[in-house]
Amino acid sequence: MVTLYYWPATGKAETIRMLLAEAGVPFEESNFEKPDGVQIYAMGGEGMKVARTSPAAVEFFEACRAKGGNLTTNTPMLEVDGRCYTQSVAIYKLVARHGGLYPSDDPEAAYIVDSVVAHCEDAFPLCYQVRVRVRARARARVRGKVREPDLILSLT
Repeated sequence: MVTLYYWPATGKAETIRMLLAEAGVPFEESNFEKPDGVQIYAMGGEGMKVARTSPAAVEFFEACRAKGGNLTTNTPMLEVDGRCYTQSVAIYKLVARHGGLYPSDDPEAAYIVDSVVAHCEDAFPLCYQVRVRVRARARARVRGKVREPDLILSLT
């Protein structure tokens, strides 16, 4: 039995979902009920703040901590036959190795995979920053405060 614990969102768990699917591993998901009307990825992080502090989220993260022995609200968490794994990159590698998706006999090839994953992880926060900047600039442009070239420069 495989269960993936995460927010009711894509985020870091999406890579795990794709790896499990590619490896042909059936899994269940467990997440908390987000408050009505809350957009997890709302501008400025407000949606995450509201969702993270909701009673359902607090209970969910406490249960994950107890189940996985986490000291934090560390999700994604993957439970496989009663054993819990945390840290998204470590989970990626675990699933890839067990699913035959990770080079096991070639250290150089494994390095390339690890390097690509590390670069993607480094870029991950930038995805949210670009999204927030684009929305903020679009609002400012509507108010006549930003020229088009400013928007283009902020994305390069």
